[in-house]
Amino acid sequence: MYNIGMITIGFPEKEASTYIAEKGKEAFEVFAVDVDQLSNELENKDAIVIFTDNKDSVVTEICQSIIEIKRQSAAYVWVLSKNRDKRKRTIYLQLGADGNIDTDCSAKEIELIVLNALKRRETIHKPIEGKRVVTEEQAGSKEAEKQLFEMNDNNLAVRVGEKEISLTRCEYRLFRLLQSRAGEAFTYEEIYQSIWQQSYNNQKYRIANVIFRIREKLEQHAVNPNYLKTVRSVGYMICE
Repeated sequence: MYNIGMITIGFPEKEASTYIAEKGKEAFEVFAVDVDQLSNELENKDAIVIFTDNKDSVVTEICQSIIEIKRQSAAYVWVLSKNRDKRKRTIYLQLGADGNIDTDCSAKEIELIVLNALKRRETIHKPIEGKRVVTEEQAGSKEAEKQLFEMNDNNLAVRVGEKEISLTRCEYRLFRLLQSRAGEAFTYEEIYQSIWQQSYNNQKYRIANVIFRIREKLEQHAVNPNYLKTVRSVGYMICE
């Protein structure tokens, strides 16, 4: 039996429950997941479905949830929303969501989307784990992790030990900004105004998207992505 986590963001939990077909409960068990306790509630979850009204006021919370789930778990993530905003749906996919589902889907359709994906993963022998499995090569040596980042303005790259990681211009500017005050948090507003040089109107999702891409590149080069730390309700920082 599979364990499915259900997150509701701007979506009544009672209404969300109607999308879980009774028949599907023979194959999976559904658990309500508290967004504020993600670290403790992702263990042994095979998939997470985020139910949302997709209003502008909750987009940042959805983005942060997707990022945290993908960082801490190998679980599938789907966003089921009432609003078909193409821009938001694209952002969710860029952050690592496995798909978007509309509320006009039947409970049976949703059940099959989830179960077919989970069964396919089983077939190709990639078992789910509560926490992301990190190989010895990905983890890197402790000695390498202790080395400081070196910024290369000419190459738009950051060097850690012998590894040089190429970034886009936007990623590099954000990384350099955080590195300029390592160990101290930058607020969302400080980051946004510095990188995009525009007035900040709570566009946390744009910052979160860039942070996610940087973390991905660090992880691909066997560098601990947790160097970039989320400071809840404040912004981001690079750990010393």
